[in-house]
Order: sequence, then C-alpha cells, then structure tokens
Amino acid sequence: MDAWYTSTDLIEFVASKNLSLVAEVKINRSIFFTHPQTKQWRYLTGDKIIPLIKEFYPHKLKTVNIPQADGTDKNILTYSFKSKLKDCSTEMQVIFIFEKWSKTDDKDVPILITTAPKMSVRSAILTYLLR
Repeated sequence: MDAWYTSTDLIEFVASKNLSLVAEVKINRSIFFTHPQTKQWRYLTGDKIIPLIKEFYPHKLKTVNIPQADGTDKNILTYSFKSKLKDCSTEMQVIFIFEKWSKTDDKDVPILITTAPKMSVRSAILTYLLR
C-alpha cells in the first residue's frame, strides 16, 4: 500500500480485524523513537531519525536480499524496530531501507510499516513490492 493510504484510521481498522498491513509512510510522519543520546522516547519524523540511525546505529543495519526484475539479486541495508506512529494506538514494526530497492525507486530511504510485528523485514519488503 502506498504512503497516501496509510492513515491512522486505516491502520487501526486493519489491526482491529486481525489482518496484517504492509505500507509505506511518508518521510515527515512522526514515529516514536528512542533518541540515542538522551535515551528518551519521543516522536520524531523519519527525516530526523535517518541521520540518527546512520550516526549511532550503523552496526545494527542488516542486509536483506531482494530479487530484481532482471533476475539478479540486490543486497540492501535496513534498520527496523517496534514502535507506534503519532496519533495511532497500533503497535507496528517500522523499517528504514537505506538504499533504493530497485532501479525504478525514486526515494533514497523508503520507510515501511507492518502491523505484523513478527514478519521478517524481507517478507515485509517483498509483500510491499507486490503492489
């Protein structure tokens, strides 16, 4: 599901039906995140979280192998954590993808969410790419 569909109402409706949602969120969406310097939880937008991950958590980036349309595979770096979006009560997994996952991707760091907290990052990305 694309970013413009990921309203709080939709996320909470899907979660209330015990269904899983995998969607992209916009870079300016507020995400509950532990600031690495203060160790305090606060809402930060994705564009503020990205440099913090790069500076303080590069050792926690994980490689995920994604098949490409041309039959090759591409290794991409990801960082994921459990969190909530501002004004949304549903707990979810938030996934930052630190590379373009395909040649046609227009975002430098896409941000995905899934309401299935045990879904692997690879499965979440592959599910999202089915759209």
